[in-house]
Amino acid sequence: MLGRWSKLEKDFQSKDGSFDISKIPDIFDNIKYDVQHNSKLGLKNTIHLYSCVKPLADLIVPQEYGITEPEKVEIGRMILSPLLRKLVADLKVASTDDTSDNPYRLNPSYMPNVLSPGRYVRTRLYFTSESLIHSFLNLIRYAGLCNTGNPEDESWAEAMEYLGSVREAQYHTQIVLMMYEDQHLPDDDPNRFRVL
Repeated sequence: MLGRWSKLEKDFQSKDGSFDISKIPDIFDNIKYDVQHNSKLGLKNTIHLYSCVKPLADLIVPQEYGITEPEKVEIGRMILSPLLRKLVADLKVASTDDTSDNPYRLNPSYMPNVLSPGRYVRTRLYFTSESLIHSFLNLIRYAGLCNTGNPEDESWAEAMEYLGSVREAQYHTQIVLMMYEDQHLPDDDPNRFRVL
């Protein structure tokens, strides 16, 4: 732990006395870790350091993924391309009735009250880093990645306002995308499936 903090101090303040603010996210991650996991060591001033660096991190961390909206979109597209291709492919598979690649079904003995116990389970889990989560949120906000198409949709406006308030992706951050099917629409209607 001493080596970790010594390196951070050396990297943060140069010999001429100037500071490298790109190290603020590293300082924040380290102090947060120590406050959460090393509090039994009786480290002094950790809470004070945390309260000083948190507002700086809230300002700097989101800027790591672009400052202007076009920069945020471009950075998001560059670093998320493989994940987005995978998501699109999985959504296409989930929107078809072809179950040849999916042997998983709900087990009716565990779910006696489910209306369609024989349906296929099409859940996908993706594990990634905080940087990709920030970039993904930027694409949702600025590139219309999941736009409902209705500017008067109050739920959507509320969700976008909430996304704008997210400063930090904590450990175990989750983003849930759900695809809904409107079975009243024709099979070839582009609005038959909606991702929320």
